[in-house]
Amino acid sequence: MPKVRILSLLFAAILVVWLGGMSPVHSQPMSASSESNTEPTFFQTVVDHPKPAAATTTDNSSIPVDELKLLVKPLTLEELQNEAAAWFFLLKQKVQAISETEIAIKHRNRKIQAMEEAANAVQNAQEAASAAAQPSKSEEYSQIEQAKEQRKQSIRQAQQALQRAKKAAVNIQSDYSLRATVEQAEIETQDKKTLQQAKEILDKLEQERDKKEPNQSKYKKIAKKIETLQTAIADFETARDKEQTMEPDAPDYIEVSQNLAITRENLQAAIADAVGFPGIAGATFEQQSISELEAIAQSLQSDPNLEKIRSKLTNAIATETEIKNQLVKDVTELQGERTLHIDRLQTILDEIDKKGGLIAPYQKYIQAIRGTEIDVRDTSGLGVRLMGWWQSEQGGRRWRNNIVIFTGILAIVTPFFQILGWLLQQILQRVGNTPLLLRQFLVVSVKRSGILVGLLLALAVLQVNLGPILALLGGASFILAFALQTNISNFASGFLLILYQPFRIGDEVQLLDIWGEVEAVTLATTRIRGFNGEAFTIPNERVWQNVIQNNTGTRSRRIYIRIQVDYYENLAEVERIFRETVRSHPFIFDNPPPYILPWEYTNSTICVGLCAWTDTQKFWDVRRELFEMIQNGLANANIAIAYPTEIRIGYQQAKTDAST
Repeated sequence: MPKVRILSLLFAAILVVWLGGMSPVHSQPMSASSESNTEPTFFQTVVDHPKPAAATTTDNSSIPVDELKLLVKPLTLEELQNEAAAWFFLLKQKVQAISETEIAIKHRNRKIQAMEEAANAVQNAQEAASAAAQPSKSEEYSQIEQAKEQRKQSIRQAQQALQRAKKAAVNIQSDYSLRATVEQAEIETQDKKTLQQAKEILDKLEQERDKKEPNQSKYKKIAKKIETLQTAIADFETARDKEQTMEPDAPDYIEVSQNLAITRENLQAAIADAVGFPGIAGATFEQQSISELEAIAQSLQSDPNLEKIRSKLTNAIATETEIKNQLVKDVTELQGERTLHIDRLQTILDEIDKKGGLIAPYQKYIQAIRGTEIDVRDTSGLGVRLMGWWQSEQGGRRWRNNIVIFTGILAIVTPFFQILGWLLQQILQRVGNTPLLLRQFLVVSVKRSGILVGLLLALAVLQVNLGPILALLGGASFILAFALQTNISNFASGFLLILYQPFRIGDEVQLLDIWGEVEAVTLATTRIRGFNGEAFTIPNERVWQNVIQNNTGTRSRRIYIRIQVDYYENLAEVERIFRETVRSHPFIFDNPPPYILPWEYTNSTICVGLCAWTDTQKFWDVRRELFEMIQNGLANANIAIAYPTEIRIGYQQAKTDAST
């Protein structure tokens, strides 16, 4: 194998070893329990008997990552495993909540879909009933009967859809995990409606009060209701805002939630007192929804008011959609909290990895729970989900900040390396003895490396683990080293050509039976322009592996002229003419001195050679002038230049007749 190819493979192997060494690999001794047939639990694959209760960093689940790094640095490996187990439990609880909320959204979508089918069926029944009640003169009896039958069929379809909606509501009500998940969204939705209703009633009471005289008894009753309702609204809003701004794991969260429930009941009681009738107490939203669906289905069996039924279904669908959208907002917030827990667990795992612990099971779990599945058929929920992600702290805001940081680092590092390349070019130009190709290669390498350095630095600032990326690059380079051996050999040869400079651009070279002027040199190829205008592109591997004759590699170049004269000519006179010719030419160097000598005898002539040195840049002009001066000098001395004479003797055989 050629040396250059061996050198390129050696470079690739060194690169793979270097990149592969940057991603640490830890080995763990096999415990005796692993030899048993019992399937190990999650934590048994990480550490024996972790103690999450002994963790100290989970007291504040929103602790900044930089502070957490400082807290875990002095911990031992055993203590770090306890911290990792505690953060893992928090993460698992959050993932469980996300899964339950997503399931609740799917159940809610089924219920909404069934109610929408029922509303559409009621609308179809309403249109069929209208067609049957107001027949035109041109319509036949069969068409009217067909419209009536269509009405009945639509009502049956509506009843079937209502049964499916009721079944979905019953499933939500009977499933404890679903009911607990949906309950908060239902409460928040009902709170919005209750608060809006209270404010509307308050406006009506104030308008009614303004119509009364202050000394009237009704005025005082209305004023008392207004005062009670205003107090209930203010207390409820204060308790709600306080509960929304508090973390669920805060010590006072339970007390604040209980206070919110009390203010909610007081607001409902104030509304009931203001309108003069009590509200429905003790029933959840889902129970009320089931009762309402049963009432609508019962109405469809008797003489139904289709317009009123469709209006009730439309209002119910709007309420269900609000609850569903609230669930979507909740799951978006939970996903943001999941990201926070992953970041903090990853911080613990990085420290464990530094101290020789095993983190592979944790990493696999994190990879498995990352990402979000989106139901594109749920158009309203999709919009809410995207908007919530865009506005969330760990979603859109985080990505926007990361993009700004990433772009800012690239905008700073890339111009910096461009300026650094320009400064390097100025320095190399002032040094003077740096080859042009090497100077261009170094400057371009510095400028282009700025992009790579900027990308790696930006990824590092964003806390992206560069180990897998560098390992991937190392593996890819190892594969490419074998798949592209010739190309890599060309690159290595091109680098050696640029480094050692056997020729430069503009030099006259003879290479591989090619004689011409070097036009360009890249890492892969060398381009030579022949004297007849040909363009030769030669792979650098072939250039480096063959003999390179650079005719213009030095400041001086020797001119060699050989002339043949007859045997009877005076050689001393020929030498005198040669000597006077070179002495009279202004561009022939005295050092080294020119020399003239008879070269050889041929069959009919004597060869006389002339060797003289001149400036490389003027070689061809001086050579041409010497030829002219020698030719004129020999002609003036009546010395003829011999030329070979060839005499051919042959014969032609006469053609004879074939018959003779």
